[in-house]
Amino acid sequence: MQRIGFFSVLFLFAISSLYAHKHSLEVSKQIIWGEYTINEILPFEDDGHWEDGGVPVYRFRVPLPNETDPSSINVQIQDLQLLPGDSGFSHLAEYRNALPELRSMVVSIRMNTYLEIEIIPFHLADNEISLVSGFTALIEFQTSSVEALQSVDLKASTSLFKSNSVLSSGFWQKISVSETGIYRIPYSTLTSWGFSNPQNVAVYGYGGQMVPRINANARPDDLPEVGILHHNNAIYFYAHGPVSWRWDYNKQMFTQQLHYWSNFAFYFLTEKDSPPKSIPMMEVETRTPTHTITTFDERKYHELENHNILKSGRKWFGEKFEGTGVRSRTVSFDFHGRDVSAPVKMDINVVGRSPNMHSFRVSVNNSSALLNFSIPPVSIFSNDGPFAHEASGVVEFQDDQEKLDVKIEFNETHNRAEGYLDYITINARSALSMQGGQLHFRDKKSSGSDRVLRFRIQNGNSNHVVWDVTDIISPQKMQTQLAGGNLEFVADAEINREYVAFDPSGQFPVPNRVGQVPNQNLHALQQADYVIVVADEFETYAHQLAALHQQHNDLAPVVVPVSQVYNEFSWGHQDPTAIRSLMRMLFYRANGDQKIAPKYLLLFGNGSYDNRSKTAGLERGIVTYQSANSTHQTNTYVTDDYFGFLGQNEGSDDRFDRLDIGIGRFPVNNEVDAQVAVTKVRRYFEEQDPGEWRKLVTFLADDGDFNIHQRDADFLAERVLRNHAEFDVRKIYLDNYPHTSSSAGRRVPEAEDLVNRTISEGTILFNFVGHGGPGGLTEERVITTASINNWTNIRRLPLFVTATCEFGRFDDHSSVSAGERVFLNSSGGGIGLLTTTRVVFSSLNFQLNNSFFNYVFYRNNDGSKPAFGDIIRNTKNGAGSSVNKLNFTLLGDPALKLIYPEHSVNTIAINGRSIDAIADTIQALSKVHLEGRITDKQGNFMENFNGEVDVVVFDKPLEVKTLGNAGATPFEFKSFSSILFRGKATVETGSFDIEFVVPFDIRYNYGFGKISYYARSEQYGTAFGAYENIVVGGFNVDAPEDNDGPQVNMYLNHAGFRSGDVTNSRPMLYADIFDESGINTSGAGIGHDIVLIINGNRNEPIVLNSYFQAKPDTYQEGTIVYQLPELEPGKHEISLRVWDTYNNSTTEVLEFTVGRGKDLTIRDFKWYPNPASGNTTGYFSFGLDEPNSRLNVNLDVISSDGRTVGKYRVDVVAEGNYVSPVPVALGSLGIRRPGLYYIRFHISTSGGKESQIVEKILVKP
Repeated sequence: MQRIGFFSVLFLFAISSLYAHKHSLEVSKQIIWGEYTINEILPFEDDGHWEDGGVPVYRFRVPLPNETDPSSINVQIQDLQLLPGDSGFSHLAEYRNALPELRSMVVSIRMNTYLEIEIIPFHLADNEISLVSGFTALIEFQTSSVEALQSVDLKASTSLFKSNSVLSSGFWQKISVSETGIYRIPYSTLTSWGFSNPQNVAVYGYGGQMVPRINANARPDDLPEVGILHHNNAIYFYAHGPVSWRWDYNKQMFTQQLHYWSNFAFYFLTEKDSPPKSIPMMEVETRTPTHTITTFDERKYHELENHNILKSGRKWFGEKFEGTGVRSRTVSFDFHGRDVSAPVKMDINVVGRSPNMHSFRVSVNNSSALLNFSIPPVSIFSNDGPFAHEASGVVEFQDDQEKLDVKIEFNETHNRAEGYLDYITINARSALSMQGGQLHFRDKKSSGSDRVLRFRIQNGNSNHVVWDVTDIISPQKMQTQLAGGNLEFVADAEINREYVAFDPSGQFPVPNRVGQVPNQNLHALQQADYVIVVADEFETYAHQLAALHQQHNDLAPVVVPVSQVYNEFSWGHQDPTAIRSLMRMLFYRANGDQKIAPKYLLLFGNGSYDNRSKTAGLERGIVTYQSANSTHQTNTYVTDDYFGFLGQNEGSDDRFDRLDIGIGRFPVNNEVDAQVAVTKVRRYFEEQDPGEWRKLVTFLADDGDFNIHQRDADFLAERVLRNHAEFDVRKIYLDNYPHTSSSAGRRVPEAEDLVNRTISEGTILFNFVGHGGPGGLTEERVITTASINNWTNIRRLPLFVTATCEFGRFDDHSSVSAGERVFLNSSGGGIGLLTTTRVVFSSLNFQLNNSFFNYVFYRNNDGSKPAFGDIIRNTKNGAGSSVNKLNFTLLGDPALKLIYPEHSVNTIAINGRSIDAIADTIQALSKVHLEGRITDKQGNFMENFNGEVDVVVFDKPLEVKTLGNAGATPFEFKSFSSILFRGKATVETGSFDIEFVVPFDIRYNYGFGKISYYARSEQYGTAFGAYENIVVGGFNVDAPEDNDGPQVNMYLNHAGFRSGDVTNSRPMLYADIFDESGINTSGAGIGHDIVLIINGNRNEPIVLNSYFQAKPDTYQEGTIVYQLPELEPGKHEISLRVWDTYNNSTTEVLEFTVGRGKDLTIRDFKWYPNPASGNTTGYFSFGLDEPNSRLNVNLDVISSDGRTVGKYRVDVVAEGNYVSPVPVALGSLGIRRPGLYYIRFHISTSGGKESQIVEKILVKP
């Protein structure tokens, strides 16, 4: 394999003309070449990606002044340093004619401007490939004047937002409309809605216009006042509905745009002290008309929103066609008074899906085909290509009928074929004649400079009025006159104008009253580092969450009900850009100070791809931002990133925008889910167990696909070990375990068991690479929704990273994905997930996964940890410009931080020799003495640190070759799987020491092992560290003799157990072990593991080496705690064989019976304090024979005279065979006065076992 490289970054800044308009900047880089293979793994650890054709692209980012003019930037590569290539790079000669290739793009991140540069680091000359080992990038650019101390971005944005909302005071009612037109509200109706002076009622809003996605585009801030007419004891106003029309210059016709996010437009009514905004008279046009208009551009459309074929994207389709069903449909359009001599223009879009080439035929009024669409085939069973193909066309035709019947025929008969009509849009010329209550008209063809139009409306009368509604919030009344039975007016035609004519005395629709709007004023918010946008129903829980962050995280969160965001930033309707506008307002009000600018946004509520649905329960969610693509499985997406693209020039293409804030979502659907989410955050802050799990990073990798997933996972795992040795790594690679086959498919039971044990015992981070979906991970179903629901690791919650397809899809309201279940599991699961919501590519997954490990464990400059939101923001900003990265979402709290230890554990001496000396060697059967100490984040000795430290000593990493299941090529990797010693030491005044005997069973070759530490102190928290400069190998020829095996005391569930006793179906094994020379846990010697045999089945031994835990300050004594697998009722036998470090062994045997009954055995039940006072909190705890079980505890409180005074229920999870003290406020039990009470505890498991305990308590005054 060719050597290719690790890019080491060296910036040499040389900015000239600092205070002039022109600048230059030099950036020098050196490239250290490493191993090159064409696969997902880039040959460097910094940002980059693979180009099509197997070419690695390196990307780096250069800061520029905020005043930089992007169009002025010029980048040149100079001073190339080259190394010779070889035949391994021959494919590059066909890829580019000139290398290195350079690309650049200006991006904005947190109010700072950067130039992102990509370079293909090869040089091609005379068909010879050379490697670029160094270069200088010369960047030339221009800026605005030096006086512009603020960026244009900042100044433009701060002027957009008002200081107060009009909703901050007064009485307000919200109304809705479904169509554009004139609406009338009688004074009597206004009075019934609560208005005392209807003549002073004003209308505010911007109708059904969508908020512009491009941040720089103008839009009304807050709610603008709408011009209205007070007439005949009613108000009249022009409402813009949820369908907008625009002139398409490419198609040369009017086209419709349905609102993506809402079926309704909203307006707001209030009563003013001053006269409301009226409809002024348009200034009279005095010029002579150049054209007389008697016909107008009438426009109609047919667009049903019935089907979202991928359940993704914002594009919906209408009528369905099927190869074996309906293959022809007709849509009718009635144009009353159409000018049949004028041509008709039609625009149509259809969608087809079939494994065969197929077509649509379009005709009108039984004409010959006006349009024929040929649709290419798709792969029906593929999940990573086009699901269907769209086809559209515009045709102009003549027809002598007013009514137009458009016929669409689907020419395909395959039984899996289907098609859809998207829309039909028709523009025609119709007579300008009053028909019905109101006439909407315009005349695009007659507009132009220096043109003056006379509009002549037939059937008009003196009651009719005409409004110019081109500006939808400021209509103007036209000066009209009757002439020969026609209503006429003259208007300037410089631009195309929109008009409506109506008779105020006619009948008009009344808007639907939505309800009263309490006063609100989000525009008055000035600063917030953490914004929680919450579905209104969950506001109480959001405030609880905010209080937790104030208490534990030193943040100042603000809770914002999402309805208020819509009211002030999208004129009442739901629109994702409203949330982004809120964040932009807060972001730019920081005036460039990143310390006070928002850092995190939490969307507290689930969402759906069906944003406009009336499906019950969806109103509890928060709008989702969906892609424009709804037909291609890897180009469609849902992303919460959209809410964090805050730069002034962002919004045109989500792929190239960069995140300014960290964003997470709570996918909660109801109050139970909301409480679970908040409780998990509280427990993550307050109730996580200490232990080595806080430094364990787990990598689960799928098999197959030429070992891509295992290779990618191993690359990342080795990165962690290399760059963050203080963490331990567990590698669970599926091909390393035997596969079984049955009618239910392939399974990997050992891997499945190890995954579940890892979750149960704890891991700070769980990273998966491979195949998955909404139902679980891997084809072999190693993780399923059933297993997730059974996890009870509530005190050991990991962060999950799943580089797979759709595991965390949250926006399908018809189902709950496996990723959502991980988050919503009230008894365990994860504290959050960086997970996928759509189909994704493995290569791009790796790119993002690799970027993630650039940031997850790196501290800030002050030593603080990054929050989840910081990690995901930096990860995505460093992962290129693909759709793929948009489909990764944080399900969880973006302001949380991983709870790995804060401080450091350092080795200072081994066997009395300072580690500054040459690396020491430890040999088999040698006694080793370790000394260490605790330091803080700045490296200062913590002499007040008192507590315990866990010490794990590893042999050299084991070279592992996987099994090559199903004919696959075995994969080779290294694993620190051989533990020489696991023990505890007391830390006093910041220092500790410990000794142990190295087992006889080590691998005798010499190589570097590892010492891993985890320390904890009640007062000073936790610390961790590692020492890697220790050599393991050889044999101690002077070791003393030892021929005695260990002493073993084994029991099940509790110390009172006797062989032959009855147990539950999954008892907990306890074994107390002692040996003068220590216990062998290395696993290096064949047959010398700690092995458990169940029912004599020696073909399936259970190795318990990693479960042995030495007692503090001794290597001679320790304990094993292990939960047995599910056992059938009846008699069973277990045997445990233990070896000491000299390979002397002892075997102990226990017999027991698994009971058939439903009785739950409760031991050592305690309630305290007793006696208690009435305003105190009581606690109960107990032991039981169902370890790690999920329990329902119901309390009935009975007074001394026999009355039931209260009931209470709490769900708990046993930790092993013990339920830790559970707090219960006496007030919540109905105890209001002193006296004697009886509390009956009914305790039941999810499996149906139950027991009752009655406690007597005395409550004193």
